[in-house]
Amino acid sequence: NASDNIGVARVDFYIDNKLVHTNYTKPYYWLWDEFAIGKHTIKVVAYDFEGNSAFDEQKVWIINLKLM
Repeated sequence: NASDNIGVARVDFYIDNKLVHTNYTKPYYWLWDEFAIGKHTIKVVAYDFEGNSAFDEQKVWIINLKLM
């Protein structure tokens, strides 16, 4: 959930410090739906229209055996 008094310009999603998705409209989300196994860090950075940013990150264990 991202919000700002003047509005959110974009939200960037990172897996292990690699940018994987940018979302410009609500709801700000990204579905991690690819083959992945192990411990990873998910980081989300929200930017307002003045260039200010805030982030949150979480370490996760994932087992997704989806074949590409």
